[in-house]
Amino acid sequence: MATPASSTSTVGGAAAADPAQSRRILRLFSYYRLVLSILLLGLFSGAGLFSITWTSFDFIGAHDPRVYSVSAVLYLAQAMVIALILIERVQRFTFATLMMVLIDIIALSAMMYASGGVQTGLSNLILISVAAGNIVVQGRLGLLMAAVASLAVIYTTLLLSLTTQQSPQAYVQTGLIGAFFFAIAFLIQGLAQRIRRTEQVAQERAQAISKLEMLNEHIIERMQTGVIAVSHNGLIQTANVAARRILDPHHSDVSALGFLPAKLIDLMQKWQHNPLQSLPPVQLREGGTRVQVTFTKLDNSRGSPFLIYLEDATRTTHQAQQLKLASLGRLTAGIAHEIRNPLGAISQAAQLLHESPSIPEGDVRLTNIILDHSQRMNRIIENILELSRRKSALPEDFDLIPWAQEVIRDCQQAAGNPRPKIAFEAPEQKILVSCDPSQMRQVLNNLIDNGMRYSEKHTGRRSVRIRCGTSRKSRRPTLEVFDEGPGISEDVAAQLFEPFFTTEAQGTGLGLYLSREICEANRAQIEFVNMHKGACFRILFAEPEIVQAQRTHQ
Repeated sequence: MATPASSTSTVGGAAAADPAQSRRILRLFSYYRLVLSILLLGLFSGAGLFSITWTSFDFIGAHDPRVYSVSAVLYLAQAMVIALILIERVQRFTFATLMMVLIDIIALSAMMYASGGVQTGLSNLILISVAAGNIVVQGRLGLLMAAVASLAVIYTTLLLSLTTQQSPQAYVQTGLIGAFFFAIAFLIQGLAQRIRRTEQVAQERAQAISKLEMLNEHIIERMQTGVIAVSHNGLIQTANVAARRILDPHHSDVSALGFLPAKLIDLMQKWQHNPLQSLPPVQLREGGTRVQVTFTKLDNSRGSPFLIYLEDATRTTHQAQQLKLASLGRLTAGIAHEIRNPLGAISQAAQLLHESPSIPEGDVRLTNIILDHSQRMNRIIENILELSRRKSALPEDFDLIPWAQEVIRDCQQAAGNPRPKIAFEAPEQKILVSCDPSQMRQVLNNLIDNGMRYSEKHTGRRSVRIRCGTSRKSRRPTLEVFDEGPGISEDVAAQLFEPFFTTEAQGTGLGLYLSREICEANRAQIEFVNMHKGACFRILFAEPEIVQAQRTHQ
């Protein structure tokens, strides 16, 4: 792109205007010359051809009709050639302008001579040509055109004085017209320079605004917060990368997004009704992340677009969880030793009492209760320590199917005899995921153990069914664990992933909570799926290319 400073150049002391603007001016000037040449020839020939008396223009060609007719015909011919053929091919605008103005001066001076001199007013047409030329050509060449026009008018007057008697007023008028030529040249050049300076400043400001706009777009595109501009009826006008990834990671084109999801439209209507209310995080699509939505309006005018900010709630939640885990780690590090030592002494004493041959049968039941609850307390402490010691995820790209099969074999071998029944379903093609395989193994082991335990309670046999596939709506890789248990009520399902929530007397309530934390650390999600029979837990993995895009974005 040319800079404003390069839009003008100096040729022989003349500042040439911007090429595109110069071509437009020359095109208009050539059309004006064509119309003028037709009019001048028509005014001369019309009376002779149709025997019409032109009372207002009877001076046209009155002094020398032959000179006028030849000049008018030649002027029309060159005007047609320039206007219809040559004007679009011109590259040297200064030279073209100078030639057109000089032709006008010669032709119009000849017609002015043939019509009787300066008192005919034809000199005003020369004045228009000089003014048009000084718009395109600046500096000395512009003044040269004014000088040539002045000399032509003076020469025409002197030539007429040899054949006809000229009044003193004609000489005065000739001098004034010559002065007007220079005056109009200076005036037009001054105005043109001022316009060019204004245009240059406008171009510089436009470029500065364009660069600032590009910078703003770049910043917005790199933001981790999703930003959407939407019309009042919910049509998406523009969205940055983060917003497109949240709405639909498989459509990078804004036009493909169309209208806002129904959940966002409902939230927008609630916000319009009460802008001060706090909106809860929402999951916009199946398998998508939960986002915190904020609305704002650009201005108060009717029909003004809305701005929607989408903040990944999982990231905020994860940060809060990290703070909580850090605090919990400091707490457990301080009190674990103080709790586990007395707990170990209690367990050992209860074990000795239990093994004593003289202990009454009623006391044996009490020692069993002590041992069971001591073991439960120890598991709770171990789980809490595991939360505080959990390392950051080290994601790898791998095929989900053989990884799941390996985890299933290890579970069956660790379970002993009789071996549990674990059915496995998977498509033939590969399913690539990106996560920490060791951490996700812990999640799958926990889901399999829970499923076998509830299946055994309900049916008397330890069995689960595992299915690998791809979500139809989100197209994310999935792993589902089905059991044959009694199912889970809606009230219980709402609290499944809360820490320390359990429906078993011996449970710690941290297994599913730990699983959710591990999944979120690996950009995956775990969710409970309502079933008519039994229960299903689904893990939705992030695809490797999406994880890679998030890493690059961060």
